[in-house]
Formats: sequence, structure tokens, C-alpha cells
Amino acid sequence: MRNELVTAFWQKAARSLPAPYRERYQSHFVRAEQWELAFGEVADLVSRAKSRLARSVSSRAHSA
Repeated sequence: MRNELVTAFWQKAARSLPAPYRERYQSHFVRAEQWELAFGEVADLVSRAKSRLARSVSSRAHSA
């Protein structure tokens, strides 16, 4: 499991903490970022599935 932040938003959020708290809460920021990235992946997957379903239904309607 990685322990570094990859997105600019979460890096900036972590840097905004006072130095004594950064290390203490680093894992919280990493986990929040992981959740955010996972939700983004799920949203992309649902969007692609919705598009494919819409094309499928549309092509069936035209061929009938």
C-alpha cells in the first residue's frame, strides 16, 4: 500500500497542516485520496456502461 499522495489537491491539503500534524495525519489524507480515486473509477465505469447500453438499445430500435 502506498503512503504518498499523487493528486495535487491532497498534496496541497496535507501541506496546509502545521508540521507537527502532517506525519500524524498523512495516512488519513492517503486513504481519503484512495477513496476519491476509487469513486472516480466507479463513476467512469458506470458512465461507460450507460453509454454502451444506450447505444445497444438505440441500435436495436433502428434495426427493428
